[in-house]
Amino acid sequence: MFWSIFTGMEYNNFIPKIQKLKPKPDLIIDAGASIGVFSLLLSHYMRIGMLDWDNPEFMAIEPSSYNIQYLKKNINRNRLNIQIYNNLVGKCEGAEQFAVSSKHPWSQSKFRHLSNHLIQVHYLDLSPILESKENVVIKMDVEGSEFDWIESTEESLLNKIMVFIVEWHHEHGDYESAKRKLESAGLQLAKTGLNEGNRRVDCFIRSD
Repeated sequence: MFWSIFTGMEYNNFIPKIQKLKPKPDLIIDAGASIGVFSLLLSHYMRIGMLDWDNPEFMAIEPSSYNIQYLKKNINRNRLNIQIYNNLVGKCEGAEQFAVSSKHPWSQSKFRHLSNHLIQVHYLDLSPILESKENVVIKMDVEGSEFDWIESTEESLLNKIMVFIVEWHHEHGDYESAKRKLESAGLQLAKTGLNEGNRRVDCFIRSD
């Protein structure tokens, strides 16, 4: 994970595309936050002035209780004001059974049967959150549930997004269909940061 973000420049490459956007965001959502690397990255750029975003509201959403403990430590250690949610992002409601590996406890997914140890994690409905905002930045790395989320979210709410950075997991959905819906909501593909096998990371920006 650290290699792909810092050495592979997976997310850093998008910064020049978003640093001069107007208006400034009123909310940042890190969906699939893991231990908070992306949240720390954006917070660092805001702190040094590369992103002049005036301290927007910040949410980090992560389904793994193992990762959550490190996410909290990283946020507290860096004195960041980020709301943490131990939830899934995908469908608007309900819950999923996750398989948890005793050997790799950070690795949890509804798509991987890692062990017989199952935990139930509830979805967080982002719709009422988006309804109350106008300019939202979302990073989404949710192991294939990005397709469910895009399909179940109304276009009027997708239009509230000014930047959408998404890691696609092609084996779990129809990329072209999801891309068309984003484009219909006014989000245009600005840059692809990674495109290897079943993994692709795209940055979409709202065309005002």
